[in-house]
Amino acid sequence: MQRIVPLPGSSFHHSPIWSADSQKIAYVSDDDIYLVNRDGSGMRPVTKGRALQAYPSPDESGAIHELGSLITWTPDGRLTYTVPKVDGAVYIISTDGTGSKLFLKQPYILSWSPDGRQLAGLRISADLKVFGIYALNADGTGTPKLILKFGQFGLGVGVSSPVWRP
Repeated sequence: MQRIVPLPGSSFHHSPIWSADSQKIAYVSDDDIYLVNRDGSGMRPVTKGRALQAYPSPDESGAIHELGSLITWTPDGRLTYTVPKVDGAVYIISTDGTGSKLFLKQPYILSWSPDGRQLAGLRISADLKVFGIYALNADGTGTPKLILKFGQFGLGVGVSSPVWRP
């Protein structure tokens, strides 16, 4: 294992995700999205001001739970991000930080299909105990279709983002 990018400060950095061309990495730090080139240069914020208010967050015991990636790359090179502690919605933003807009009103942790026409979304109930994987149209239209529902197992079980495979 090789450290690719030295990250400054003592912040909690998480949810790194490579761009489709493997030239950039987006990640979350202090509830904002950052972007950095693969060689560590060009590190900059995409969002500012604790935009995500995001997971992971400590529970009553102080344990931190990671619930999959809060950010994903879109096929056209933008980013989607989930804001679970504010309104639970999914937003889409350009990598230069402009054009942030509501993408989906429901909270999902997303994975794009290889052809960019569909999304697989992990949806978590408000009490964080019921999980479901849904198929969604990539343009946000139509009704999400429940593919698989996970029962009442709470945060002690590892749940991650859905992943498409060709």
